Amino acid sequence: MSRPPWIGAHRVGAALAAGLLVVSPFASGAAHGAEAPAWNHDVADTVHGPSAWGRVDPSFEACASGQAQSPVDLTVTRPARLAPLRLDDPAAPLVVENTGHVIEVPIAAEVGAELRVGNDVYYLEQFHFHAPSEHTVRGRHADLEVHLVHRDSTGRLAVVAILMNIGRHPNALVDRIAAAAPPVAGEERDTGTTVWPTDLLTVRSHAGRAAVARYLTYAGSLTTPPCTEGVRWFVAEQPTTVSATAVQRLHLRIMQFPGYNGYPDNNRPTEPRNGRLVLRSGH
Repeated sequence: MSRPPWIGAHRVGAALAAGLLVVSPFASGAAHGAEAPAWNHDVADTVHGPSAWGRVDPSFEACASGQAQSPVDLTVTRPARLAPLRLDDPAAPLVVENTGHVIEVPIAAEVGAELRVGNDVYYLEQFHFHAPSEHTVRGRHADLEVHLVHRDSTGRLAVVAILMNIGRHPNALVDRIAAAAPPVAGEERDTGTTVWPTDLLTVRSHAGRAAVARYLTYAGSLTTPPCTEGVRWFVAEQPTTVSATAVQRLHLRIMQFPGYNGYPDNNRPTEPRNGRLVLRSGH
């Protein structure tokens, strides 16, 4: 995947923000004098919903024709000896954005947040939320899924996904983000505080450093238009817990996204695996 000219900007913001490299209706794509194509997550919407993404715009063709699409069901896996995921995430300003498709926290390039997988190094650009989860296990969704989106120096993407279920010991960081999420698409809110993204994990982290030994991995795509393939997915095997209040707040924001017309979810339905293997580490 070649690097587009806008890659490297510390904040994609409303222009390319939902999912990984998503064209938002609030894009300056307007840069070219054309309005960005409208799409949503409503499975009943046959014009703008997931089943129609491939027809919404020619640049979204992979959403319909791709053979390595995400998300997938993670039930059938194969054990493998894999290097642990090593995250080094220095404290970063906690800014919360409403992109019109996801609630997102951008991470400035100068922060230098890293993901190391063996000899491969990726840099954290942003993380965002889907409610309910996009990946499933035995066909069942978690209450929430967070995607930590990383890119290496050549432009290749790697996403660390964390499944979250409502539980007795909720994640304080998710509570803070959900409470700060702006109600209007295209807006952002600077909380005046900092964030360690590793606080989203169940494993222990120290000053933003953590290692994830148990995870699932497969080759997939962006889960939002343009559904570009060539994305390296890592899904933490151990779900974490989240408060019911945080989940409810995120669903409320989704209902308010332009073009969603009160639809409360922003997950793409699972896609066929088409023979792809899902490898399971740490066994």
